[in-house]
Amino acid sequence: MTHTQAWLYNDLLEPVVRWLAQQGTVREGDATHKDAGKLGVSVCEYLAHVVDIVQHSQFLHLGRNAVVAKRAEMVRLPNGVFMDPAMGGGLCLVCQETLMYMRKRGYSLEGLQKTLHKDPLLDTFPHMKLFHDIHGRLRETGQLVYPVVYLSPEVCQSLVPKKLEQLRQIVVAHGGSVTAQVSRASHILVPDT
Repeated sequence: MTHTQAWLYNDLLEPVVRWLAQQGTVREGDATHKDAGKLGVSVCEYLAHVVDIVQHSQFLHLGRNAVVAKRAEMVRLPNGVFMDPAMGGGLCLVCQETLMYMRKRGYSLEGLQKTLHKDPLLDTFPHMKLFHDIHGRLRETGQLVYPVVYLSPEVCQSLVPKKLEQLRQIVVAHGGSVTAQVSRASHILVPDT
């Protein structure tokens, strides 16, 4: 991360650091402070690096060019999650889950980067649990909502069964569900006009 990027994230991450301190996740003299001190950066800059590593790892393991087996298991988090610095917001939860993950495994910032950016072409990713934990926390707090899709009768009639099933699988692969009731839908799919 360049100095400019770190500067941009400093303002964004100040409320995150305060929230993490209130939650007891970050305390003076803890592993986060020590690791930041070794690197000669502030805790905000340190967290900026953590966020950058997690976000980049998502692109490696869950992005468009990732191995299909991993993409079928989970989708990337929306970028809005990484831009939500509100107290207890998406960015806070991503940082908290990642710091707890790092502590459990004894990872430094460099160790986190090495492990999360390793082997993007393998069918499995041993650290997928981190992404599952982040997704779970965001869903629990209502900050990650998956779509409920209604396929209009026109769409159902215009597609052959195989294409219709592929469409359903795409929705499910992205964490959503398909409903037969319009009233339950957050998204309604109609034919192109």
